[in-house]
Amino acid sequence: MGMSENVEEGTGRMKEAAGSLLGDEDMKEEGQAKQDKAQAQQKAEAAEREAVEARKEAAAHETREDRA
Repeated sequence: MGMSENVEEGTGRMKEAAGSLLGDEDMKEEGQAKQDKAQAQQKAEAAEREAVEARKEAAAHETREDRA
């Protein structure tokens, strides 16, 4: 997880909490949206890491095939 996602999620949590305390539904929803955005970015980054590992593994298998 990147630093920006941590900041985004933390900011979202604070805005959501502040919105709840102040009775500001828009602020609360904005906070939740920020958290959702951060979580979606984290999932995308995890999927990209998996894809990179799968590409490395495929390349290693291809190299072994070429040697055989």
